Amino acid sequence: DDARFVKFDDYMSRWHPKHAQPATLEAAEAYAAIAERAGLSPTELAILWCRTRPFVAHGSVIVGATSVEQLKHNLDAFLLPAALLTEEVEREIDAVHIRCRDP
Repeated sequence: DDARFVKFDDYMSRWHPKHAQPATLEAAEAYAAIAERAGLSPTELAILWCRTRPFVAHGSVIVGATSVEQLKHNLDAFLLPAALLTEEVEREIDAVHIRCRDP
């Protein structure tokens, strides 16, 4: 797998499953479940959420990738319609944020 957590053992250790706090893992699992229910990948959900925030200037979402495939997946997420982020999905995201603040 090309994921940074797989390639680099100490990468962002705060969020690495091996070192993470329980709230970090809880938040990651909850956001992944929200994405799955919405028919999105976690990456797509994250980029879509960032794109639709009024406080994020249009086009200023920064992505990272360790492979061309990951970069393509990231860029394709910019083509998703904002309507996929329904009010229900927004409420679910907000609930996780409230429950797991600063994981």
